[in-house]
Amino acid sequence: MKWQWCISLVASLALVPGTLLAQAPKITHTKPLALAPGQTVDLTIFGENLAESTGVWTDFPAKWELAPGIENNGKLANQVTYRFTTPRNVQVGFGAVRITTGQGTSNLKLIMLDDLSTTFEQAENRSLESAHEISIPTAVDGQCDERVYDYYSFQVEAGQTLSAEVVAQRMGSLMDPDLSLMDSMGQELNYADDDPCTGADGRLVHQFETAGRYAIRVKDVRHRGGVGYVYRLRLGRFPLASVAYPLGGQSGSVATFSIAGPAVSGLSPVNVLMPDASGQLPMFLSVRYPGADGSGYVAVVTGSNTETLEVEPNDQAENATTVTVPCAINGRFNGPEDRDLFQFEVKKGQRLLFRGRARDLGSPSDLYMRLSKSDGAQLAEIEDSGSHEGLIDYTFPEDGTYRLTIEDLFHFGGEENVYRVEVEWSKPGFTLALEGESFNVPCGGTLVTKVTSVRRHFEGPIELYVEGTHDGLKLEGQVIPEKKNETQLKLTLPSSHEPGQMLALKVVGRAKIDDEEFIQTAGTLDAIRKVIPTVIRPPHSLDGVVAVGVGPVFPSFFELSVDDGTVNFPQLVGASSYRVKLKRLNDGFKEPISVAIEGLPEGFSAEVKPVDKGEAEYEVIQKGPESLPEGVHEIRIVGTGTFQNQTQKVVLEKVPLKVIKPLFVALTLDGPIAPGNQQIAKIQITRFGEEKNPVTVRWKDGPAGVVAPIQLTVPGDKNELEVPLQAAPDAPHGIFDNLVAVASTQVKGQEITVESSPTQVEIKP
Repeated sequence: MKWQWCISLVASLALVPGTLLAQAPKITHTKPLALAPGQTVDLTIFGENLAESTGVWTDFPAKWELAPGIENNGKLANQVTYRFTTPRNVQVGFGAVRITTGQGTSNLKLIMLDDLSTTFEQAENRSLESAHEISIPTAVDGQCDERVYDYYSFQVEAGQTLSAEVVAQRMGSLMDPDLSLMDSMGQELNYADDDPCTGADGRLVHQFETAGRYAIRVKDVRHRGGVGYVYRLRLGRFPLASVAYPLGGQSGSVATFSIAGPAVSGLSPVNVLMPDASGQLPMFLSVRYPGADGSGYVAVVTGSNTETLEVEPNDQAENATTVTVPCAINGRFNGPEDRDLFQFEVKKGQRLLFRGRARDLGSPSDLYMRLSKSDGAQLAEIEDSGSHEGLIDYTFPEDGTYRLTIEDLFHFGGEENVYRVEVEWSKPGFTLALEGESFNVPCGGTLVTKVTSVRRHFEGPIELYVEGTHDGLKLEGQVIPEKKNETQLKLTLPSSHEPGQMLALKVVGRAKIDDEEFIQTAGTLDAIRKVIPTVIRPPHSLDGVVAVGVGPVFPSFFELSVDDGTVNFPQLVGASSYRVKLKRLNDGFKEPISVAIEGLPEGFSAEVKPVDKGEAEYEVIQKGPESLPEGVHEIRIVGTGTFQNQTQKVVLEKVPLKVIKPLFVALTLDGPIAPGNQQIAKIQITRFGEEKNPVTVRWKDGPAGVVAPIQLTVPGDKNELEVPLQAAPDAPHGIFDNLVAVASTQVKGQEITVESSPTQVEIKP
């Protein structure tokens, strides 16, 4: 039995192909939609091109094997089942899965990590009367179909409290769900649609006064459905946790978090030993009260600076909370009009960076920050925008006391409206982002991606390198030039990475700034949001991890040839030319190639230029010594072309380079000769060099009974003669390979004589 640990983030490399790789695997959905911490679960992955899977990748610790006992498992194109075991300490939340085959790596698919047991939806649950009977607690995996509702019924005791939430868009589903809780007669008791903390995924909590049978209805608000409209309905007694307060803790210390959200009564504060600071990325934290059926989860962040909590009241200048910078400020908007003021001391010329955090950690707040002097004069302000939550970068003009005012942009407030502002010394630096989060690359092939930078008081060059790679990778475009903000990074894999591997890489930038090395990993969250746009908060464990799949060798897209497979170089002349012919094997390949001549004898040189616009031929002009003895040398002709970012070399090995006399003669016949008749023989002359002297031709040998003019002359302005050959009436019949012509001329004052190759003559009636 083969087991493998899939550890998150970057230590090793593993992925699959990309370019012309139309057969790369694709995941559409999984069954179940969740894995359970501390348990073994068979996960069936559905999609396309899944046959001959070589493995899976996850961003959380897991052990996996191809599930045994399933007929044709691993052989089917549309599904494959893996047996997963996740450690008990894996936190409830979300993780990511990819699958690999010899054709490439799949898209990213989010699944839930959930300690509630799983039930699968029954098909005929389209009405209250035919509702799927379930036992609480459970989590139901279902699919919403177009223009229909899904109903689930259950029994409760009097006074029982129910937490209900639907998980859909949080793991990439297209569904925009809503929930209706109703009694056995269909009377609606409670309803949930969008939620300020979970987005489109509704949730509710309800206490039943009367024991009996109740039902919950799930539907898409737009009445849409299909394979992409999956959901996980969680039902039971568990906290519907939204956010932690504070939102973070200092690395290496024990942080205490209180939890806000629906149905969190009974949750005690959670004490957590915070791990080493790792770029202040959020991590999931499971929360559960005694006797609960399952867990809720929140996101918290680890920071390197001192954690500071607001002290209420602090809504006026005179009662502002005093902080010492740098630090992490944590606060809560207790009501709609609440605002929080913080004051601090700085020296002239010091520069601080104020970075807001709220929505990426589960809070519904939209932050508005204002920086002012002690007399209230405003210096800077910022509100969050898009997926970014506000940033103030300010250099203070003089010593003194300054204030930071933080408000909710829309004046919302409540237990869940918490925030965090990370205050750091602002140093020159940059951030980086990649335009893609996964690539499929042929074996030995090249991936190309744009790397962009946002500079902060730094204009120098940024050097890029790759973490998580083995030797043999080749980088091009690995520098963002001075005062520029992007580059096309090319990464060519060595052929030692075989098809079926998946590499988990990180692109890292570094620069020397003020005699210190500044290092920054290129982010991928924006690229991930394009791939799974319904997910408002992708798992931050994915940020910066680039999936590179290794696929088959890229198909050949051109060939090279030379006439007769031989290259000639004449004595005395010192120069000659020949043509390299290009054959394009793919209609889409239109780009030119480069041709190089390698292994030339000492004293030789070669120049290559295209012959025509289509570049179907390349002329090679070679030069060399005039006084060379006849002989044969071997050269290599190398063509290099690029198609769909893949560079390919075609090599003609051991091409004979023949040093020959500067004259060549060849014979051809129009056909057989009948006894007593004649046939035309063509004499073809090739002169090398600029001299065009007359050439005399005589016969050295030929078949018995065949006669021809004893000697002929090919004028200097011609290269061909037609000569009649006459066969005597009694000439013997047969095929004879002995017709040889001898040609002579003057080249640079020297007499040159050459013979033709023996030419076949057939004599027949």
